[in-house]
Amino acid sequence: MRHHYWSCSKFADCIRGTPKPSAGTAEEWHAWGKTAKARKVRYWLAEEGLDFLQNLVYFPSDLKNKAFHYVNNRWIAKTHALTSNLKRGQWHEFEARLLHAIFNESLTL
Repeated sequence: MRHHYWSCSKFADCIRGTPKPSAGTAEEWHAWGKTAKARKVRYWLAEEGLDFLQNLVYFPSDLKNKAFHYVNNRWIAKTHALTSNLKRGQWHEFEARLLHAIFNESLTL
């Protein structure tokens, strides 16, 4: 997950010609959108063009992070599996396994 988007930067505000508010009501955002979209090419460059350029620049690191997180979640942390303290090798109903696994997970949080 990225913490900084180029389309929200001061550089994007210069390209767009209207500064993007950091916070505002729905009416303020609607008014900003109207004034920003009045300059169609500049708005597209700041919003879509910078996003495309950022995705292109960060593609190698995004691919590396995606592969790392997949391997970590699949084989190391095993976040897809619910484990419980029930005895291994014995039969337990699905409902009992699920109940014990949920309680075990809530205790580890």
